[in-house]
Amino acid sequence: MKDLGCVLKACNLAKDNEKLGIKTFTYTSRQDLWEKYKTAITHSTGIVINGSGFMAHNEYRVVPQDYVAQKGEYWCPDKCYNCRMCKERLGVVILSKERHVKKSKTEHHIMRKQFV
Repeated sequence: MKDLGCVLKACNLAKDNEKLGIKTFTYTSRQDLWEKYKTAITHSTGIVINGSGFMAHNEYRVVPQDYVAQKGEYWCPDKCYNCRMCKERLGVVILSKERHVKKSKTEHHIMRKQFV
C-alpha cells in the first residue's frame, strides 16, 4: 500500500468479499500508513492487517529457527487452509521460522570455482 487511496481500495474490496463470506487479510511493513489510517481501517470491518515487524491487527514476525516463543506469541502452522490466525483481528504475534533456500547446482559450481 502506498497511500490512503490504496488503503481505502483494500477496505472496499474487503467489504465486498465479506458479503460473499470471504475473509480478506493482507500484510504490510508500512507502519507509517497503519499509524496514519488505522481509524479508517479499524472501522472497515472486512479487512485484517497483519503488520510485518509491528502490531497492526496482528503482528507477523520471522524469527530464527531456535527462537523460543514468549507469552502472546504463536507459531504459524504453515497450513493456511485450516488456520484462521492471520484472518482474524486477534492482537497476537504470529511467528514463522526463518527458512534457508538450498543453493542450486549452478550456485555451488560458481562458489567452488571462485567466480565470485
